[in-house]
Amino acid sequence: MDLKLKDVIVLTILFSAALWLWTLPIQENPLPFGEHDGAFIFATGDHIAYTNKAPDVIGGQPPSLRFWYPAWNKALGPTAIEYPPSYIMDYAFAQIFGGQRVVPVYIFIALGSFLGIFSMYLLMRKLYGFEAALITSTALLFSYREILLYLWGQRHNVIAFTFIPIAIFALYKYLTSPLVSL
Repeated sequence: MDLKLKDVIVLTILFSAALWLWTLPIQENPLPFGEHDGAFIFATGDHIAYTNKAPDVIGGQPPSLRFWYPAWNKALGPTAIEYPPSYIMDYAFAQIFGGQRVVPVYIFIALGSFLGIFSMYLLMRKLYGFEAALITSTALLFSYREILLYLWGQRHNVIAFTFIPIAIFALYKYLTSPLVSL
């Protein structure tokens, strides 16, 4: 599949619309938002950026977050990190490179969420053509899964959802490659 000019234009419009729509909360009030897990992940990344120290698996939680979960990790104890370090490290990197504590993190989340739209566009374009790709990716701009999980703070779920279509597309490309014989 070669991307044509209309594909680039559609993806640019979708990207601009998604970035504008999904950053509306920080355009109005640049404070962290999200629910329980969103606050937990944000605070952990914030602590990493502030202390300039990567977390240990055991004892890696910031003091303010210890005993956050009532059912904490029974094997590693209450101070063990609950989420993979790679995701919370992304928050810390966004803060460091963005020069602020909050806005760069939420821009990073919006960009990660857009990968879902981008990957679905490419997958649908390859499988069903331009019109199906346009409809699917536009619908994802307003989908319950993408925008509400973004607002609630379930970012790791959104990122995981993003890579499912990419993995399916990569598998499809592998299986349809003339170099593969089954």
